[in-house]
Amino acid sequence: MRHLERPPEFMAEVLSTYSLTELNTKRSIAQQNGVKNYLILCPDEKTILEASGAQVVDIDPTSIWTMHLCDGCEVQIDATVIFD
Repeated sequence: MRHLERPPEFMAEVLSTYSLTELNTKRSIAQQNGVKNYLILCPDEKTILEASGAQVVDIDPTSIWTMHLCDGCEVQIDATVIFD
């Protein structure tokens, strides 16, 4: 994060393989650097995880959900088209 003046409100990552160790390491690094919302996509498992602070939520891949970023800012994501 050395080229940013502040941490991003949102970060997304597409995993090439599902590794719980790698996932926890990257999530921990993002959290330590102040990233508030971290979206993890695993195409092999068709899994979507949203990490916000210490909480990790498994997102239903057949849903549309809202990710709350900062004050008054939110993003709606249609999970049904992510893995098409």
